[in-house]
This record gives sequence, structure tokens and C-alpha cells, in this order.
Amino acid sequence: MPIFELGWLPHRLTFVAQCPPPYTLAYGSASVGAPSEPVSALLGDMEGERRAALVKTVELGSLVTLGGAARLSPPPPPLPIRQWVLWAVLLLGVAVLAWMVRSSYRQLRTA
Repeated sequence: MPIFELGWLPHRLTFVAQCPPPYTLAYGSASVGAPSEPVSALLGDMEGERRAALVKTVELGSLVTLGGAARLSPPPPPLPIRQWVLWAVLLLGVAVLAWMVRSSYRQLRTA
């Protein structure tokens, strides 16, 4: 018989520090993507005592604006180089085909 576990996890904000303090929390950048793995996978394999030793409460300092409003807008999309090259090759092919038609027409006209 399968065992089901039902529960509710409140919304919590978790940070994983990888260097010594003091820490700066930067948020709101449009150039940062989503994390590759969830934090639950990172902390899920640890036992209770080790996990409790790593998880600590911190105090918030004052708010400092780092990048301003310009950092909140997404970066411009990259130039579609492959699409431009494809169109250039297509137009070059049309130009070569037009030159061949013109050359054939001149040869037929003189004959």
C-alpha cells in the first residue's frame, strides 16, 4: 500500500553563501536567468545536524541602489547574423540567376 504525505511549506527566501561575509544581495537584474537546480536538491541530501549548522538567520542592512533603473530592462536581443547571412546568400543566388538569364537572352538574340 503506498504511503502519501501531505504538507504545506510556507514561502521562504533561502540564500546559499559561497564566500566569507559581508554579503551583498543584488536583485532585479534582467540579465540574470533562473537557477539551474532548485535549492531543495542542494540541501535535501544533508542530515538534520549538518543542515542546522549551515542554515543561519541574518539581519538586513540598508538598501543600496547598484545599477539603477537601466538594469531592470532586458538587454537588447542579439543580432540575427545567421538570418542575415541566409538572406545575403539568397539574394546573391537570385543575382547570379538573373545574370545567367540575361546572358542566355543576349546569346539567343544575337543568334
